[in-house]
Amino acid sequence: MQKNKKLIAVIIFAAAILLAVGGILLAVLLNNGQNNETVAPAVTEAQQSAADYYTKRIGVMSGSIYEGVVKRTMPDASVSFFDKAADMAEAVSAGTIDAFVCSDIQAAALTEQYKDIKILDVLPEKSDIAFAFPKNEQGASLRDEFNEYLSKIKADGTYDALREKWNDGGDKAVEITVLPDADNALIMATTGTTEPYTYMSQGRLTGLDIDLAADFSREYGYNLDIRVMEFGSIIPGLSSGEFDLAGANITITEERAESVYFSDSYTSNDTALVVKASQ
Repeated sequence: MQKNKKLIAVIIFAAAILLAVGGILLAVLLNNGQNNETVAPAVTEAQQSAADYYTKRIGVMSGSIYEGVVKRTMPDASVSFFDKAADMAEAVSAGTIDAFVCSDIQAAALTEQYKDIKILDVLPEKSDIAFAFPKNEQGASLRDEFNEYLSKIKADGTYDALREKWNDGGDKAVEITVLPDADNALIMATTGTTEPYTYMSQGRLTGLDIDLAADFSREYGYNLDIRVMEFGSIIPGLSSGEFDLAGANITITEERAESVYFSDSYTSNDTALVVKASQ
């Protein structure tokens, strides 16, 4: 009888140990399962949500590089063209397109203005931005002066101050100095629709590109006559000699370089996919 009691006690003790070990193993497995659910699927879900738009209606600015970006990164998408970035934002808000593609800095400015859109993803496309000039002797000379100017303001800190000034866009004015002794005015083409590079604020044209052009003109003794137009008209106008320079968040491409001169790049953009915030 005594032996039976000892045997039962041993069995109960062994069972208790097995239950304890089993509980620990179960807890570890459950904890790993929770970690997998909260970390790994979150990344997959974000990637999948961007991929969901690759076959939908995508807006791009007419004449911009982003038609090519869409064709390379989402070849099954349907492309819609717009003359103004604000029109793309409003089209996403209204549901007439599903998303649009633009520079990340422009997307950030638009999402500040339109609270019902958001940046969903940054695409694997980067672009170098520059001023453009006619491909003739005068254009080459002006390009060289502008490159000299860029080199100077980057060295003395002026450029960094300008970038900081325009980092968040906003209501800021640019002074366009009139020089009475200047022989002629430079005719500059821009869009006025690409914050923070060139846009309208309180009825006046402003932005980083406008500030650079105005400062350059003062530095080299030029007056400045700025013409606002659709982006698609800028490169043809430069090629025909209608304009002396252009600044409008212009991306350097090999195709464009066949018909215009580019200054040195003064900044670069990533490419953003923008969608409705509620989706």
